[in-house]
Amino acid sequence: MPHIKTGQETLARKTREMTIHPTAIVDKHAQLDTGVSVGPFTVIGPKVAIGKDTQIAGHATITGKTTIGRRNRIYPYAFIGTAPQDINYRGEDTRLVIGDDNIIREYVTISVATTKYDWITRVGNGNMLMSYCHVAHDCEIGNATICANCLNMSGHVKIEDGAAIGGIVGIHQFVTIGKYAFIGGLSRITQDVPPFLITEGNHAKVRGVNTVGMRRNNIDEKSIAAVEETFKALYVADNGVFSQRLDELEKRADLTPDVRYLVQFQRNSINGVQGRAREIIRKQKKG
Repeated sequence: MPHIKTGQETLARKTREMTIHPTAIVDKHAQLDTGVSVGPFTVIGPKVAIGKDTQIAGHATITGKTTIGRRNRIYPYAFIGTAPQDINYRGEDTRLVIGDDNIIREYVTISVATTKYDWITRVGNGNMLMSYCHVAHDCEIGNATICANCLNMSGHVKIEDGAAIGGIVGIHQFVTIGKYAFIGGLSRITQDVPPFLITEGNHAKVRGVNTVGMRRNNIDEKSIAAVEETFKALYVADNGVFSQRLDELEKRADLTPDVRYLVQFQRNSINGVQGRAREIIRKQKKG
């Protein structure tokens, strides 16, 4: 596809069913599939690949080694594939991979990865990133998440499927957010957030069960009731310390799949398999 120079056409250019505004700048090496539309004054770099029927509004910038799937909607002034905000980054050919059916609103920023892990920042399918969200280097977002306005993720954050995060939330690097978790607005997240539960505050604490989110994701009432009982056993009961209560739950053979996942998530956090402990391990290796 030829390079498109600004100001040289008065009508939108249509090539292979793509629609590219005459003021957009699309590098000749960029790969745009059929049905892609590019709005005015958008800039698309040479290492970008964009899937079918993705709509890119005006004034967006897509750069870096970035792959974007099908049917995404990218709004004005989004900055996608920019270099990581990491002082050790030296321009290495790291990547950003975005799936299908995502909504990326105004002024969202998503960085390519650093070289510290697998060189990829990932965004799955069906996510909504509201205005001014920042997805830092090496983050991993699953599917069907909702990230409200001004959510700021530090590097290496992982957000599992179906999680919903309120506005003006800050997430510390390496934190893992469990599936179908809900985080209230204005929260400060410095530790892993367990799945299925409501967490909010500064410092953030587990407050209850995300029954609304679970029902919206078609989780049956029996499973919800089991999670509610587990929440009481782990966070409301006053018998022993948290790790002891977790030990008692792990011994039970009648746990539902969701409860077993919640218990295993907490065990992984304690054992350093996920979350903030990964930061400690990295520092120990460096030392």
